[in-house]
Amino acid sequence: MAETTAVHAPENQRLQRDRLSLLEVVMSGLVQIAPASSLILVTALMAGLAGASVPLVLLLAMLGAAATGNALAQFSRIWPSSGSFITFISRAVSPGLGLAVAVVAIVGYVVAFAGIYLFVGQFILTEIFKTDATTTATVITGVVYGLLVLIPVIIGLQMSMRLAIAMYALEVTIVLAISFAILVQGGDHGLSTEPFRFGDVGTKGVASALALAVLAFVGFEAPAPLAEESRNPRRNLPLAIMIGILVSGGIYVLGSYASIVAFPSADAFANDPIPFTTAADRFISPLSKVITLLFITSISASFMMANTQTSRVVFNGAREGLWFRVLANVHPRFQTPWLAATAFVVPSLVIAAVSPLFSDVTTASGLLSTWGTLGVILMYAMTNLALVVLWFRNRRAGVTRPVLTWLVIPIVGMSVWAVPYWSSFQAGQDPPFDKLPWYFAGLLTLGVVYAVVLRLRRPDLADSAGSIVMGEVTAETHVAAGVPPAGPDGPPPTQPRTGAGV
Repeated sequence: MAETTAVHAPENQRLQRDRLSLLEVVMSGLVQIAPASSLILVTALMAGLAGASVPLVLLLAMLGAAATGNALAQFSRIWPSSGSFITFISRAVSPGLGLAVAVVAIVGYVVAFAGIYLFVGQFILTEIFKTDATTTATVITGVVYGLLVLIPVIIGLQMSMRLAIAMYALEVTIVLAISFAILVQGGDHGLSTEPFRFGDVGTKGVASALALAVLAFVGFEAPAPLAEESRNPRRNLPLAIMIGILVSGGIYVLGSYASIVAFPSADAFANDPIPFTTAADRFISPLSKVITLLFITSISASFMMANTQTSRVVFNGAREGLWFRVLANVHPRFQTPWLAATAFVVPSLVIAAVSPLFSDVTTASGLLSTWGTLGVILMYAMTNLALVVLWFRNRRAGVTRPVLTWLVIPIVGMSVWAVPYWSSFQAGQDPPFDKLPWYFAGLLTLGVVYAVVLRLRRPDLADSAGSIVMGEVTAETHVAAGVPPAGPDGPPPTQPRTGAGV
């Protein structure tokens, strides 16, 4: 394990400090999770697998996401960094593993977003313009949409943040209004606790529904890469991560419960192609007309925050020399990592444009979204593992860390993220989804090969993964890294690490 001394980025590769308040950082996670889009698209699929127990499954998923949120929070207290999980895994385990996971996760995001661009393009054509979604029209619409949601990310952090927050406020207001209208009127046949019981639902159905539910929380890590631009990051980032998960979980449970009780049965809910719209039409009909707008604002705000947080991970890796250094340039006027943001979005749009050449749009969208997400959740699992490794390192150094938050909960977090892999890798799935294990193996191979090649060609750069941390490395961070705490003569000696910003 390399030394853990932090290095500082050059002046022209630094983001503007102390610009984001706690509220703004909290909102980044809330916005990226985008609860309205998942309530509209995913809950009916979950009901087809787990019956009426969708709210209970979402509650379990919230607890699972909170387990990983705990790991991110613990690391953010010690090593707040725009590199986020790259920094955490690199410093707790090894730079090589951090780099390999980074490549898998970033490429995973690129692939997953390509699938979502296709879906949104198709949705805009069919639901807004009420026209046929031909392949060419879908691709063009998806690409134009992707470029439009990139613009606010480049123009300025606070502009994109405020626009996304406004969209989120509209989203939550409508979801809560529909939910409370249903509950106040007693639903279809009265309120009950049935949605909070599994009943005779089989284990396989619950596990498959849980796989969808935990994916609905993807994006909760959004506050972590904002470390450089946040006020008091060691305090605010952990709070923002956990608040985002808990608030989103509450909206999911409330919204899904209201949707379920709005129907005469779980089967009726599961078989309705637009259940949230149907529920709104029955209990507060004026709002049923804005569900399409609700989906677009929800997914657009989520994209802006996803592009914001992931571009900062790309940017931080570039200034550490892990990939092209030009991506570390900050826009002189807007003070944003505009090249990193562009380099993250454009490959997604290219993949979205060419993928229909090999499959129909619907299949390509579903495959790319699922395949890419499997790469993203590897990052969640490895962040939990890194905290467990750090607990053992601390113990060897004679430092006691809480067993519950540093060992037990991260192990639970790793177990939760195993569920989507189990669901995706089951035998007997229809083509091309039956090839998902091989596609995921390809992602893993890409990450490992990249890390190995970089270490062989430039070992100094490979070891610089996770080297840039916001603020000074204190006695606490030495202890967290398993280095003996400072004695009467001061902190233990350390050697500067090589890499960007030394």
